[in-house]
Amino acid sequence: MRSLTLSVVAWMALSAPAFAASDPENPYVGFWTMSSDEDGTPNDTMEIRADGTYVSHGWSCQVANVIPYHLHRGDLYATIEIPGKGPISIVFRHLENDTISFTSPRTRNNAFYSRLRTNPCPGGKG
Repeated sequence: MRSLTLSVVAWMALSAPAFAASDPENPYVGFWTMSSDEDGTPNDTMEIRADGTYVSHGWSCQVANVIPYHLHRGDLYATIEIPGKGPISIVFRHLENDTISFTSPRTRNNAFYSRLRTNPCPGGKG
């Protein structure tokens, strides 16, 4: 019985990362819009899906990128490939007031995203 219990505990520990992106308690899941940006870039919108994908809608809902993400220690990590250049990593942090922050690695300035109740893109793009 003891080995069965240890096997179940080991299976749960090894399986936990696979379930992290589909966890309904994932605080990132939903639609978001930039509410402020210290760099002054145009507002964009995004969707973070429970299936482990991040969708950058861009400034005009053109669905610029659909990329996988993973959660680690409460932060959301994704990598966007810039054609002809290389990868750019993005890290979002969910804050207690149900906003998401992003700190630019280049400027060290912050952008903040607020939760939206519905898809901000016409026709359900994203």
